[in-house]
This record gives sequence, C-alpha cells and structure tokens, in this order.
Amino acid sequence: METKTIKISGDNYHWLVGIAGELQREEGKPVSIDSALTSLRKPQKKTLLDLGDWKDDKEMQKIFDDIVKQRRQYKGRRIATW
Repeated sequence: METKTIKISGDNYHWLVGIAGELQREEGKPVSIDSALTSLRKPQKKTLLDLGDWKDDKEMQKIFDDIVKQRRQYKGRRIATW
C-alpha cells in the first residue's frame, strides 16, 4: 500500500481520531485512521426516517398515516395527458 503524508489541523485530527474510536467500539478491534477515512467514503444507507427531524413516534406515525390516506384518495385516478 502506498502511503502519503498530509497536513491537517489539530481539530480535524482529533475529529478523525474520534471517528476511529467509534468504529473501534463498534467493531471491537483496533481501527486505523486510514480505516476511519475509508468508512467515511462509503455511502451510508439512509431511509426516509433519516431525512426528518421527528419529535416522537406519534408524530412520525401521523405523517405516515396522512401519506397512506392521500395515496388511497388518488389511487386509480387517471392523470390528464395533453
């Protein structure tokens, strides 16, 4: 593996070490700074729930119920074409 030396600020270094520490706790084994950077490059799978700032499960359920209700209203309707 080829290695390179880069300059980063102390704040960024400590942030990156924190990321490596979180990965180490999750994986239960030592994690290098390079592994931490690699994990940040991987696309994170997100769901629709990650897009909102939900106050609680009741609010999330209300929004879901509203979506289902609206879909039922429009199901089967034809869309006008020009």
